[in-house]
Amino acid sequence: RRVLVKISQRMMFSSFSAWLAAAEQVKQQRVIVSRVLAKFSQRMMFSSFGAWLSAVDVLKQQKVIVRRVLAKISQRVMAAAFFDWQGAVQGKKAWEAKLARCERFVAAMHQRFLFSAFSRWQDMAREAREMRVKLRRCLQRMTQRQLASAFFDWAEAVDAKREWEAKLSKGQR
Repeated sequence: RRVLVKISQRMMFSSFSAWLAAAEQVKQQRVIVSRVLAKFSQRMMFSSFGAWLSAVDVLKQQKVIVRRVLAKISQRVMAAAFFDWQGAVQGKKAWEAKLARCERFVAAMHQRFLFSAFSRWQDMAREAREMRVKLRRCLQRMTQRQLASAFFDWAEAVDAKREWEAKLSKGQR
């Protein structure tokens, strides 16, 4: 786009430079022609000079028209470049909006994953605590049963010994 703008500017500058050179030549030629007209006062030459002047006027008008056409073309090129740039900017903004939406979605999924992992950890920790409590109670019951069984065995043994000692003491008398 910049290249097109530079090319059109160079073309306009070279056209303008050519026009300036031609205008300078026209001035010089007019001076020469006016001197020649002063020398020659014949009508025929004057009429051909008038035709030449009208041709020069036509050329000037054509140059003005060409300059206007070139200006319109360069404006169209610049407008097209501007609209292309504007479309690119809008496309970039749309892409950035989509990217931000995707990033928010990924962040939300990550948060959900972390929350579910934490919830699972909490459940497992609670189950482990409950299992420890149940295991402790079970071990306490087993220990109490064993102790009670040993105690009752000891108590029976003591009772049996007392009975035996009582029988022995009765038998010794």
